[in-house]
Amino acid sequence: MKKNILILSGIIALSTSAFSAEGVSVKETITDTIRKNPRIVDYIKDIVTTPNSEAVIAEIVSPNETHHGLNLKEVTKQIFDGNYWVPQHTVFADMNVEELLVQYKPQVKDIDYYNIFLANLLYAAGSQYYDKTKDSEFLEYAASIGHAGAQYKMFPIMIRAKQCSEAANYILSAAAQKNPEALLKLSVIYQGGYKFLSEYFSKDIKMSKKLCQEAANLGNHEAQFDIEVPPLTEGYFDSEINYQEGVRKAKKLADQGNESAKGFIAAVMRSSADALTEGDRRVILSHEDLKFLRDFLGWKDDLYEFSDDEIRDNAE
Repeated sequence: MKKNILILSGIIALSTSAFSAEGVSVKETITDTIRKNPRIVDYIKDIVTTPNSEAVIAEIVSPNETHHGLNLKEVTKQIFDGNYWVPQHTVFADMNVEELLVQYKPQVKDIDYYNIFLANLLYAAGSQYYDKTKDSEFLEYAASIGHAGAQYKMFPIMIRAKQCSEAANYILSAAAQKNPEALLKLSVIYQGGYKFLSEYFSKDIKMSKKLCQEAANLGNHEAQFDIEVPPLTEGYFDSEINYQEGVRKAKKLADQGNESAKGFIAAVMRSSADALTEGDRRVILSHEDLKFLRDFLGWKDDLYEFSDDEIRDNAE
């Protein structure tokens, strides 16, 4: 990295006892904002459909130390059916990735369950609110508590607002929590994408590949495709091209249900011989490659016929 970025995770790991500069607790600040905006409460009510919904809403609008007798951990499970964010301090398999992201990991011990409960509600309601109003205030609150999904969503919002330092903080903090989409996006950045972030990130193909592999290890289908196929078919990550082997890997992934691989195979099947062998393609296919596509995938171009003798003559 070319420039030291404010370590967002060191700031966002808030507890209910945390205080702002004016001496008002963060919990009170968020609660006051929610209380003054009944529209966000309506979104929260749509999400909280549990039998104790009235008590849950009361806890958000006017919290107290007893949490209205609620077991917030159990309430969070009920609302989100087990699919919710909990801060975790995990270690990456690749030590270079670990070294890059360790300072952006959440301070788990500083986040109590009220904030976990609140972050998940604000992420869900704030996402819907943003889709309708383009106001990211409540998503930003969720991200400030440490919600990895909210941090990932704030990245493009900050990009559009041209607040690049904040965008860099968000994507690094989300990736540090092993958010697979954030890891993949960070891989793209280190590949040389998002050139306007070059003040904060130096192009690093090796790091880009490592980040993509971490996302693939977490089961992200796009990353699994990117780590297997484009290196062979397009030379990504400065890899040696072996087009036919890349197609074999794509077909295997497609058969396993990988949508990116399915799209790749479909694009090949729709392509004409001219499109595959001419133009400004990064990899120009040979007659031998076309024969492989015909034999392996059943690809054909009615306007382009060739014999095995033509393939042999072309190879010679």
